[in-house]
Order: sequence, then structure tokens, then C-alpha cells
Amino acid sequence: MKNILSLGWCLTLLLVLIGSAASSQVPITYATQLEAIKADKELTTFLMLSDATGGLSAFAGGKKHATLIAPTDQAYNNRGVEGMIAMLNPQNMDLSITSIKEQVVEGTYSPEDLAKKSSIKNLNGKEIAVSKAYNVWSFNEAKVIRVIRTKEGYLYVVNKAF
Repeated sequence: MKNILSLGWCLTLLLVLIGSAASSQVPITYATQLEAIKADKELTTFLMLSDATGGLSAFAGGKKHATLIAPTDQAYNNRGVEGMIAMLNPQNMDLSITSIKEQVVEGTYSPEDLAKKSSIKNLNGKEIAVSKAYNVWSFNEAKVIRVIRTKEGYLYVVNKAF
């Protein structure tokens, strides 16, 4: 019985180690960040805002490798209806552009790269705190829900908009 329990613990430890190694190498699932955003049903607000500003290509994609920190629709909903209406108003285009720039970081930062950083700078020049606790990444107060790797860079889906 004791040998069976020891074997069980060894197998559990092995599975945890294999899982950790596998999760550190995020597979490429999309060619572009825009494809990844369009495919994700929780990023329609981020897509709408980026389209309203002329598209992501002005900030990321193609020859501009970037890391995107994309809030979910719920994260934007938490800001309130008035805030979203103001950002989508063509007369307030600066609000939309500022919001998108808050979520874009120049350069490609993998989870391994982030482990070496305490902060990164967004396109507005603001520092974003980077941390990891209990295997969950955070940017400022926004928790990473999932990581998507594309040929253009990384997309971190978060639960809070900056």
C-alpha cells in the first residue's frame, strides 16, 4: 500500500512538471493578432474599439511586433455604459485611441520574458506592473485569463481594462 501511494505521488509530481513545461511553451494558434481577436467571442468590444481607431495595424501587427493586453467584453462592461458610449463617439476619438494604446506594448513578451520583468511600458508611455501569483499572470490589477501566441506576438486576454 505504501509503495502504491509513493508511486501515486511520483506520478502526480511528474504530471505537474510536464504540465508546467507544456504551459510555458504556448503554441502558435493564429497567424495574426487580429485573427486571434476576431476568433475570440469575448473580445468584440476590443475589436470594435480598435476598428473605430482605424484598426490595430496603426499600433501593432505586420512589421510592428507587439504584445496586446486585451480586456474581455465584461471588463469593458464594468466601466459602465456612459464610458463606452463616450469612447465610441466619433467626436471623442482620442478616448478610443488612448484606450487602445493603453493595451499595447511595443515588442513581443512571452510568459518567459515577463518572468524577468517587474513592469513593461505601454504605447502611452505608462508603466504596467507585471506579476505572477499562484500561476496567474497580472498586468496592474488585470488578471490574465488566457495567453494566445501568434506569429506577430502575444495576446494576453485580461479581466480588466486599464
